[in-house]
Amino acid sequence: MIYAKCQDVKSVSIERLTARLDLTSDETLFRIGRVLSFLLDI
Repeated sequence: MIYAKCQDVKSVSIERLTARLDLTSDETLFRIGRVLSFLLDI
């Protein structure tokens, strides 16, 4: 199971992030990006 707690944003190494990108759907990544953009006001 993959989940994201967008309210707990912290730094993650590029290697760890890219290794896990293939495990999630494009829709999930899009939704996470929308929430992070809102929380970070960008």
